[in-house]
Amino acid sequence: MGIFARLRERLLGEHPPPPPPVPVAEAPADLRGSIVASIQAGRFDQAMAALRSARGGPDEHLVVDALTFALTKGVEAPELLRLELADVLVTRGDRRGAHDQLAEVRSPAAAVLRGDLLCEGLDDGVATAADLDRALALYTEALAGDVDAPGVRERFERLRARLGGGREAAQPSFPTLLAPGGALPFTLVREVARGGAGVVYEAREDLGAAGVRTVALKMIHDKLRGRDALLAEARAAIRFRGAGVIAIHDLDLDEGWLSMAWMSGGSLRGSLTTPRDLRAVLESLLKTLADVHAAGWVHGDVKPANVLFDEDDAPTLGDFGLARPIGSPATQGTPGYASAARSNGAPASPRDDVHGIGCIARDLLEAGQTDPVLTKVRDLALAEDQAPPDAGALLDALGWRTLPAR
Repeated sequence: MGIFARLRERLLGEHPPPPPPVPVAEAPADLRGSIVASIQAGRFDQAMAALRSARGGPDEHLVVDALTFALTKGVEAPELLRLELADVLVTRGDRRGAHDQLAEVRSPAAAVLRGDLLCEGLDDGVATAADLDRALALYTEALAGDVDAPGVRERFERLRARLGGGREAAQPSFPTLLAPGGALPFTLVREVARGGAGVVYEAREDLGAAGVRTVALKMIHDKLRGRDALLAEARAAIRFRGAGVIAIHDLDLDEGWLSMAWMSGGSLRGSLTTPRDLRAVLESLLKTLADVHAAGWVHGDVKPANVLFDEDDAPTLGDFGLARPIGSPATQGTPGYASAARSNGAPASPRDDVHGIGCIARDLLEAGQTDPVLTKVRDLALAEDQAPPDAGALLDALGWRTLPAR
């Protein structure tokens, strides 16, 4: 259940019974010992790979049990590993276990998630007064860390009103599922992604006699400071419109939103373990990027979250918010996906996108995918100074340039 759906239930007084915790069998000594040894030796990438590989499968409970045993309070571990473990625990009905893992993560996002879990009730689905007070403190902590964090101000005001210390009518500064906003020509369905610049919703648009279509609606947090970036994102996506690039439907700079084609297949980030023709996916992405590079531009944010799939599972490149002409001053990029040169301030280069493709191949391998083409792409693209200079050159190095066009 999504965050906003859970929040709506709390505010309306609806308390569905919590799902029963999934029974956890004792992990075999070899698996348990291997994961504990990985944590103790600081080989967290191995532990993350094991969790991602087992997620949703018959061995999930074994890996979760071993990680929960190893990642006790005070154990130093990457935040990403604890966040992913907490997410799995929530889906298994273990809210308290998820809360305990998040307590070791020092970020506004983790504080918000802990607050959400406390508002739901950690054990029996009913929050105590102490739980709600603690949740309010956590939302306050999150606001102190990121005053523009999407959804946090709304949570804070409504929970404060519920506790008798605020105004129920308090509204967030931008439309949400709970406060759609009169000027918004869409019906919001659910939140699907959020970041520092904005939040993306699945939404419905009434086209009159033409019917209703589903769109991806991006709302920026700051309409004034984000105006130019939103316009630049729309222009860049329109410049390269066609197969393999997210389609832009509409734009309203005054209201701060961008309407795009809805990708019902979700993102690669959410489906790293899904069986599919990965060579075809990477080939399509590289051909799209080759067009971008040939036109003198750099996408600038190639990562699994920006690879989207339509209803036919065809890959599409989204989020051109960091797209820049080659040679432009560097943008920060996404940690973990930005090349070393870019992180050191080098101008925008097609090699930035080549590096992003290599990171995608790396993530797929770490998630348990075994297609041998992934290793070749990873090794070529992450070779830094020795990597192919652009997507076209990487296609040549892989021998894919002569394959039929998309």
